[in-house]
Amino acid sequence: MGVRGRMDEDGSNNNGAKFANYRKDDPTSFRLNENFMIHPQFMFHLRRSQFLQVFNNSPDRTAYYRHIFNSEDVNNSLVMIQPTLMSCALEQEPEAVLLDSISTM
Repeated sequence: MGVRGRMDEDGSNNNGAKFANYRKDDPTSFRLNENFMIHPQFMFHLRRSQFLQVFNNSPDRTAYYRHIFNSEDVNNSLVMIQPTLMSCALEQEPEAVLLDSISTM
């Protein structure tokens, strides 16, 4: 992994130390605050989004994606980074679920 990847992971680890509860030397005790539960998943999608990754895109296409992203409001920008997966069932209201393979089972 490149230097940037290590820096991103180190930054996430530092944020985890600031915003999580844990006991030293007990990895099973790590608990994120409720407000940060989707932070790791969001960062995963952000790092792989077309807004940060320029591989296989022309400079024009990259500029277009970033322009559209910057012109949207916060809610639309969040959906552009991590789309919403809705769970539907008979006689129930649709509800948002995590965008993860476990949600499809």
